[in-house]
Amino acid sequence: MLQAGAFKQPAEAEKRVAQLATLGVNARVVRYAMDDETWYRVQIGPIETAQEFEQIRNKLADAEIEATTVSSSEPAAPP
Repeated sequence: MLQAGAFKQPAEAEKRVAQLATLGVNARVVRYAMDDETWYRVQIGPIETAQEFEQIRNKLADAEIEATTVSSSEPAAPP
C-alpha cells in the first residue's frame, strides 16, 4: 500500500483523493486516532504487482505528490 498524505482536516484528505482520481489513482481516506489527535490518511492499495506499484509511484512523482510505502497490516504514523 501507499500513503499519499495524512491530514488533520478530513476535507484536505478528500481533496487529495480527488486529485489522485484525476490521475487515475484510486484512493481512500482512513481515519486514524493517535494519542488525542485524529488524522485522515489517504491510502492507495492494496497494490497487486511490482509493475502496478511503480506505475502509481511514477504518476505521483510526476504530480509532485509524496507517498510512503505502508504495510496494510501496520499503519504508518502521521507525518
